[in-house]
Amino acid sequence: MKPGFIKRLTHSGQWKTDIESAAVPGFIQARLIVEGPPRDTFIRLPGWGKGVVFINGQNLGRYWHIGPQHFLYLPAPWLRSGENQVQSTQKL
Repeated sequence: MKPGFIKRLTHSGQWKTDIESAAVPGFIQARLIVEGPPRDTFIRLPGWGKGVVFINGQNLGRYWHIGPQHFLYLPAPWLRSGENQVQSTQKL
């Protein structure tokens, strides 16, 4: 997915925010609040099928419940203090 596609989705309101009801493939959007200076961290997606994660518009990587990508490394420079945007595609 190209950045322009993600940007169009962001402005179109097509993102889901209720992760619990995401029983079908779709696009999920959430906020990550960072208090203080950002630090390196990991994103874990238990129970999710497969998809791609974007942080503040940048493609962080793919995940899949099969194989090694159960956690995604999120480097501190990708985050900012305060609110960060987390977007993901999800396929169960």
